[in-house]
Amino acid sequence: SYSGAVTALNARFAAGVGVYGAVSRGELGVTIAVDERHEIDRAIRFAKGAGLKATLRGANRAGEFAERLSGVGMSVVMAAPALGGPKWHTDSIKSLAEAGVPFAFGLADSSAGASSLRLGASLAVRAGLDRATAWRAITSTAASLAGAGDSVGRLGVGYDADFALWSGDPLSPATRLESVYIDGVLITEGK
Repeated sequence: SYSGAVTALNARFAAGVGVYGAVSRGELGVTIAVDERHEIDRAIRFAKGAGLKATLRGANRAGEFAERLSGVGMSVVMAAPALGGPKWHTDSIKSLAEAGVPFAFGLADSSAGASSLRLGASLAVRAGLDRATAWRAITSTAASLAGAGDSVGRLGVGYDADFALWSGDPLSPATRLESVYIDGVLITEGK
C-alpha cells in the first residue's frame, strides 16, 4: 500500500544507512516520478516530511502546486510544450517560473527527439514565458537538475566545451544548426 511504502521509506531515511543516508545528507539527489495531481500532492508531502530536496519528473501539472513546491525547495522536470498542446501545460510552466521553482524540459518519451525541446521552449516563450527562463530550461537548469551543472549546461571556464552554433536565435523555429562541437572539437557542420 502507499502508506506502507511511505512508512518503510521513512524508516530507511531515519536510519540513514547507504543511499538513504546519502540522500538525507544531501549528497545524492532524488527524483520522484509523478503524473497525476494526487501523485504530485503525495510526493510534495513525502519530500517535505522526509526533508528531501527532490525533483519531480513528469509533473506537467506541477504549476498547480507552484507555491507549495517553492516552499519546500523542490524542482520539476516536465515535458516541453508541443504544437497544439493544452493551454494548461503552458500555464503550469508560467506558474512555476513565477513562483521561482527551478524547472527543466525533458523528453517525455524516446520517440521525441532533442529538437522537440527547442521547439517546446519556443512555444513556452510564445505563450508568455521569459526567453531566458525558457533557454535555461533546456540548458543550465536542465544540467543542474540532472546533477551535471558543474560541467555542462553553459559556456564558461571549467565547463565541458560541448556546444552548438546556430544561424540565429536558437529559440526561433527559422534558425538552423550551423555546427556542433564536442570537447571543443568540431563534430559536424550544417549545410
